[in-house]
Amino acid sequence: MKWENSSIDFISLNDVVSTNVETAIINEIESNLREIFNRTDFITILESVSSDANKLSSLRKPDLSIKVQTKNDKKFQLVFEIKTAGQPRYVRMALGQLSEFILKTKYSYGVFASTFISEESRKICLENGIGFIDLGGNWKSKKIFLRKN
Repeated sequence: MKWENSSIDFISLNDVVSTNVETAIINEIESNLREIFNRTDFITILESVSSDANKLSSLRKPDLSIKVQTKNDKKFQLVFEIKTAGQPRYVRMALGQLSEFILKTKYSYGVFASTFISEESRKICLENGIGFIDLGGNWKSKKIFLRKN
């Protein structure tokens, strides 16, 4: 919304709160993954890039992108779509976004992330070839299986 004769753009309080919550989730997910991967000798994080959640842009980017290398020197990119809730409707929205990112990036794998992910949502992810992780550190994918204990 713009005020008359003003070049100032305004965003709603809901947008700000949602963005701040997503930023906090992104940071915690990244921290959990670093902890999980650092305890293995199989995967090394090469680079981690989170989208600037506070920057409004017409270019849609993954919420988090992590380049990794396996012990046998295979490199690939984990592309994350992070939502504040893990119900099936949010997973379905994320599937479309992740599919778009995966098609653009060679050797990439999509991951849905949220504070908590319901059983039905987990099933939807795996049926669609997408991994998942929650703030409890529970991680599952068809390519990599790790669990935080």
